[in-house]
Amino acid sequence: MTELDQSNIVSINAQQNLDEATPHVDSKPVVKIEEETQLDKLMHIRALAVQAAKATTSDAERQALQIQVNQLIEEVNQASGNNGCNTEKD
Repeated sequence: MTELDQSNIVSINAQQNLDEATPHVDSKPVVKIEEETQLDKLMHIRALAVQAAKATTSDAERQALQIQVNQLIEEVNQASGNNGCNTEKD
């Protein structure tokens, strides 16, 4: 068997291994994971707003919830490249 034949066999085996492994690999792009994280943050903000709107929530609890909301909004803005609301990029 020549070196070329051995090289072809190695290439075929490598391709078969790759083909077998591919269905087991999560094919979601990294960007998608980031989007899910941002969506999770927005959903958390909504949940905090609903909790703050309850009649049984005290003023001190509302203030604590507002601090959490502000932190989450800041994280979302930083991740999206915005440092403030209603800004225009040149």
